[in-house]
Amino acid sequence: MKVGSADDTSTNSTRDGGRNPDFVEALARGLAVLSTFGDVSDGNHNNRLTLSDVAKRASLSRGTARRLLLTLRDLGYIGSDGKLFWLTPRVLQFSNAFLGQIGLAYTAQPILKALTEKLNESASVGVLDEEDVVYVARV
Repeated sequence: MKVGSADDTSTNSTRDGGRNPDFVEALARGLAVLSTFGDVSDGNHNNRLTLSDVAKRASLSRGTARRLLLTLRDLGYIGSDGKLFWLTPRVLQFSNAFLGQIGLAYTAQPILKALTEKLNESASVGVLDEEDVVYVARV
């Protein structure tokens, strides 16, 4: 099910079938665009997609998909070479609160500790966000 798709009546409709006045269609479409990069069912494991791929996967017109992709690119959530689009590490900021709940840093500690003992060096888990490194765990 796509975010905000017509078949998703649980999130964008009221019980009587009317439109939920608090539902923001533009946000739902933006999230649908982001969600297209998680679909590897077609064998595209590098998750670099064309505008047409994104539009088709998100069930959007090419024009709408283009505007959303360019907005997400300008905000730093999507990278592009002019033809292909891909997610950037900035999208991970949304997962930090969730990962904190499941204890990623706690889970990574024994692995990092074993690595530091074996290499006699410090070890970190981090991701790049353009020129910045966001550290998740460190030993």
